[in-house]
Amino acid sequence: MHPHRGFFMPVFDRILQLARMEEMDCEFVEVTAHEGARPTHAVWQGRVYHRGGAVVHDGERYEDFETATGYGTGPGLCGWNCRHNFYPFYPGVSVRNYTDERLAELDARNIPYGGGLYTRYEITQMQRALERRVRKYKRRYLAETAAGVDASQSAAKLKAARQQLSAFLEETGERLDGARAEVPGKNFSAKKQTAYAARKEQSALQKLNFADNVSQTERESIEKELSVIPKWQKNRVESIIDKVVMVDRNASGSGYSYKSRTLYVHPDRTAGDMIHEYGHALEISLKLIHNEKYIAVRRFGLELSDLSKIMIDDETFTMPITYLTNDKFVSIYQGRLYETEDYGIFKPDSFEVDESMLKEYFSEGYRAFYQEPNLATVYKGNIIKNLIMDCQSYTKYRPNETTGGIFVSWRRKEELPTGA
Repeated sequence: MHPHRGFFMPVFDRILQLARMEEMDCEFVEVTAHEGARPTHAVWQGRVYHRGGAVVHDGERYEDFETATGYGTGPGLCGWNCRHNFYPFYPGVSVRNYTDERLAELDARNIPYGGGLYTRYEITQMQRALERRVRKYKRRYLAETAAGVDASQSAAKLKAARQQLSAFLEETGERLDGARAEVPGKNFSAKKQTAYAARKEQSALQKLNFADNVSQTERESIEKELSVIPKWQKNRVESIIDKVVMVDRNASGSGYSYKSRTLYVHPDRTAGDMIHEYGHALEISLKLIHNEKYIAVRRFGLELSDLSKIMIDDETFTMPITYLTNDKFVSIYQGRLYETEDYGIFKPDSFEVDESMLKEYFSEGYRAFYQEPNLATVYKGNIIKNLIMDCQSYTKYRPNETTGGIFVSWRRKEELPTGA
């Protein structure tokens, strides 16, 4: 759901934090610690370091922050799959959060299994290996079943793998992570498969299935807003919407969930919200995230290495959003940046913005095209013609050697270059 058309980015926060530390002349940092840290991280977690080289301060030696922790690299602090963070520390004023004794406890071999003692990290890795084994034989079993060949051996190995995992969990007291033992997209029951087949046989154009909590007035309002969308686009969108539900007023906003095939409607939505959410569904239906032309269109003109283009808006929406600024965007929200768990808004091992985190780019441009036709226009109509709709109402832009004929799909009309 979008917050009436929000999220701080941990990676971006760390950049701002370092900048604030520079302003406060804070040269020391304390790194966080947690149980189950990988061995290469356990050696430096929970300790205090100096930024700018190793020093001796008040008789105590502090190692260099980046050298000791690998901060700024993929394998290091705040890198790949790292859950550690760091905070300002003032020797003589601040008190360490993690004593040496506590750090030793976090990395202790105190979990019994199979007659031995293991660290939390070692136990976790054992569990992951057993979960991978379950997935391996489940994939094999499903593939053989689908192909109509004898799957008895795979079934026996899958059963044994599950029993081994279950025994491990019982002895160690660990909990099963169901998602890690499942095969994505391959866990449909016979009932679900039948329901899916039935949906495939239905007409492409679906009558919106409103939940009981959507009043007649709301239904008419929604259908009126969506009436501007061409029929074939509605066909594509409504074939992946099973129901329309009114959410509570305290919810963050309207939204579309592909997983539940549900369109969520907020009672205080703004005009254009439904078109915006249809844009999300259409983007999924057309598989634009894998379309090379669309990716080129989205990327064109973006200054992804300029951190000054990254802004935070904590006033306009129901929650703060981080966004990228660029003249081609039709609104602030079109430049909104989402984050991944590992790298935030950035590409792996770099401070270049990952443009795939612009998850509102298509849907917000789609909304503007229908709701604000005088604001949004389209370059290079054939790209959009193939992806979205007929090209008759589009403004074409003459290619030039600078752009190589690849243009921005949604853009402010008043900012079209000469020759548009």
